[in-house]
Amino acid sequence: MRPRPLALLAAAALVAACSSFPSIPAPWDPAEPSTSEPPTSAGVTPISWQRIGSSVRGKPIQACTIGDGPRRVYIIGGIHGDEPEAPAAAELLPGLLSPPPPGLTIRLVRDMNPDGSTARLRTNTRRIDLERNWPAKDFHSDERSGARPLSEVETAAVHADIAAFKPDIIVVFQSANLPPTVAVFGPSLLPANEFARAARAVSPNWRFNPQRTTPTPGSPESLFGRDQGKTVLRVEFQRGRPADLNARAAAAGLATLAPSPTAQPAR
Repeated sequence: MRPRPLALLAAAALVAACSSFPSIPAPWDPAEPSTSEPPTSAGVTPISWQRIGSSVRGKPIQACTIGDGPRRVYIIGGIHGDEPEAPAAAELLPGLLSPPPPGLTIRLVRDMNPDGSTARLRTNTRRIDLERNWPAKDFHSDERSGARPLSEVETAAVHADIAAFKPDIIVVFQSANLPPTVAVFGPSLLPANEFARAARAVSPNWRFNPQRTTPTPGSPESLFGRDQGKTVLRVEFQRGRPADLNARAAAAGLATLAPSPTAQPAR
């Protein structure tokens, strides 16, 4: 029996309608060297995460740049794998910093120790503490710090990215079983005090540590703060607190690092 003309027309229309549906985009792959996450709401600029290196196990170490102001701030979002609060807050920062604070260019590393984060291990896969593997004057070789400065691929990748970015201020995210704290290493206590004050407006238990403590040997604080005289802030989130609360407090604190119209870049 021949198909009826009306049936043929209906089938053709159905095929045309199905073929007109847009294709489903491929999911965002964090291993890609440069990708853009879709905006979460109208007016939010997509952020491009770039692969700046790889971990021992080949996981991507990614960074993004936010803003285009004259003062340059570099953030290490996670350095110890057993401190998940740090990279979790860093993950949310781009959305909270859109639009970016005026006067700032922020370079954000999401997590420089992805192997440690996966295993909930403080060190990297080779059991080296990445906080102690920097070419500071007080670096000393041992089983925790590594055979030499920058012996670890993770530290070498982030160190090279910092050198290319040329920051005025460096911020290191960590976490501890204590109330959230901001400490400073460098020429002035003021940036940490202002950061903590702004964070307290979001969560009242943030505090500023006014003590000029000795930095960890071979650490970013020692290299950039003590050796090079830059401002280095160590931002310690409280263990177990929600990531969105930590990220909002950090975003408020980061906004205070913007220069006044007549200020010189912080060094």
